[in-house]
Amino acid sequence: MTTLFSQDSALMRGMSYLTDAVWLTILTVVACLPVVTIGAAWCASYETARTLGSGEGHMTRRFADAFRSNLVKATGLWLVMGVTGAAIAASWVFIQITPLLVVKFAATILWLIMAVWVWPLQARFENPVGRTLRNALLIGISQIVRTIAVVLVWAAFAVLLAASLMLFPQGLFLLVLLGPGLVSLAHEAILRPVIAAYSAGPSAAARS
Repeated sequence: MTTLFSQDSALMRGMSYLTDAVWLTILTVVACLPVVTIGAAWCASYETARTLGSGEGHMTRRFADAFRSNLVKATGLWLVMGVTGAAIAASWVFIQITPLLVVKFAATILWLIMAVWVWPLQARFENPVGRTLRNALLIGISQIVRTIAVVLVWAAFAVLLAASLMLFPQGLFLLVLLGPGLVSLAHEAILRPVIAAYSAGPSAAARS
């Protein structure tokens, strides 16, 4: 019993991981409430996920610091990504023209690629908004397997939400409470090797 409940046991590490995921969800959702701050919230969520367990300050303080430092540029990125994403979504709903299907598919794929990488890159590197968007697209294409893996994580969460809503509404609250935090943690774990490679060396930000 002592071993089971010791700080280093698999059970306690798992409980700590879930607790961190719940608190990261709460921080992210609260930071997203003004809507215009969604970009900064996701940057802070990614950066906080990256630093969990590293001893780089308290979780809430780390989130607040990352949110504040990314607010201006992340808001610019969110305006670009939000407007283009809304336009692409609207095209699928309102523009039912068969010859445009290829264009809509291409735009959707490019948007998803950038959406995967733009927040981690903004969180880790100092670049203008345009360069961050360009880097997100280029790195996302060159690292397409990791990009697809992150999209699949998002898709799995969306499917679980829909299934819970239809089949097991009682579990919806727990899923929502854990979901965004777990998605951020999974997102960070998948992209970590690539971001770390670009972060190596004193001129990494300039090279990015």
